[in-house]
Amino acid sequence: MKLKPSLFPAIFLIALLALQLLPGCAPSRERSRLEHIESIIDEHPDSAMALLDSVDTAALRSDRDRALYAMLQTEALDKNHQNLESDSLITTAIDYFAHKGDRRREMIATYYGGRVQYLNNDFSHAIVRFFRAKEIAEDLGEHFWHGMAARGIADIFSASYNFGDALKYAKEELHFIKLSSRQPYLNYALLDLSTAYYNFGNHEKAVRISKNLLDSATVYNDGFLRKEANQTIGLHLLTEGNSSDAYAIFSEICHSSYAEARDSTLLSLSISAMGNSDRAIDLNEKLGTVANIRGLFL
Repeated sequence: MKLKPSLFPAIFLIALLALQLLPGCAPSRERSRLEHIESIIDEHPDSAMALLDSVDTAALRSDRDRALYAMLQTEALDKNHQNLESDSLITTAIDYFAHKGDRRREMIATYYGGRVQYLNNDFSHAIVRFFRAKEIAEDLGEHFWHGMAARGIADIFSASYNFGDALKYAKEELHFIKLSSRQPYLNYALLDLSTAYYNFGNHEKAVRISKNLLDSATVYNDGFLRKEANQTIGLHLLTEGNSSDAYAIFSEICHSSYAEARDSTLLSLSISAMGNSDRAIDLNEKLGTVANIRGLFL
């Protein structure tokens, strides 16, 4: 069957429009790269960050690609302990995935939106996002993200000195992280629970968990986990009047690569408690931590 010559212009126009629309519909090289980054970001956040830096954002052709980039960029910054000053980027991702019904990505984006707000001390908005992420995780049966959202809620209650609710959600965090069987998150969920017990006043339980974590730190060769667990044990020893053992722990911490100003302050307190006030004062003057000393002592 031959086409009528009068139809040729219309066919040509349709073909031209199809060719113009095709690149926007076909998966781009940048989209493939984003999906690869998404698949490795949990295990290799530093590699994911490097790959994200190489993405040509001008070549992101669709709202979907831009939303995915925004989510991954925020996640990578958080995992690599870099500044997260604004939530405008992640908010666009949350809104897009919610509108499109992509509930899993909405859950992850919402969690990281909460993280941005939490790190900027916007607790009232952050906790709303964490509860929303937890709700979606419950609906989807996503144990890991349920635990992570509970962790965010516990962090906010702890920062707000609501230690009872912080302990409640630290327990929920551990329960669901256990169900996901993911390391090192399980070790750090136990560390969160230890901290929550200590803040709530149950020092014995906190120390028991922390001592078990020292074994885990050895198994997983995790120096930061060892430092954090030892800090809880040292604090307990200091409050119990065992200043010499506390000094040994804080001295080890301060000679590690994970030492922070707080650790030097605790070392000064243990030296002072041992009766060596002159040495403690000298250390305070060198470190400029007198204000921190007073706060921790109270």
